Amino acid sequence: MAAEEFTSTLARSLQAVASSYPEVNESPSCVNRSFKARKKSFLFLGEKPDGMLRLMVKLDDGIESAQAVASENPDGWKVGGPGWVTGNFTDATAPPLETLTAWIDESYRLLAPKTLVAQLDGC
Repeated sequence: MAAEEFTSTLARSLQAVASSYPEVNESPSCVNRSFKARKKSFLFLGEKPDGMLRLMVKLDDGIESAQAVASENPDGWKVGGPGWVTGNFTDATAPPLETLTAWIDESYRLLAPKTLVAQLDGC
C-alpha cells in the first residue's frame, strides 16, 4: 500500500530534501513517514488532515536553534534529552525552510552510516 501524497507544500519540500541524500528510503512509521539511510532513521515527517505537520530530527550542534524555536512556541515544539527535536506546526507557523533543511542535514549526518556521510563531503 503506497503512502498518500503530502498535500502541504512545506511537507513536499521537506520530503524532497530528505530524499536527496544518498541511499534514502521512505517508509510508513505509525502516522508518520520515516526517512532512513540504509536502516537508520534520521527524519520522521507526518501530516494530519487539519494541515498540522509533525517533524522529528536528531540534533547536536543545532540544538540551540531548536531550543530557541521551542521557547517561542512551547506548545508546538519539544527538545528531548538525547537530542531528538519534535515539532508540530503548520505551513504558516513553521520555522524558515532553511532552518528545517539544516536540521534534516544535521540529523542525516549524525545518524546515517559514515560511508554515506563521506559521500556528501566528497571523501
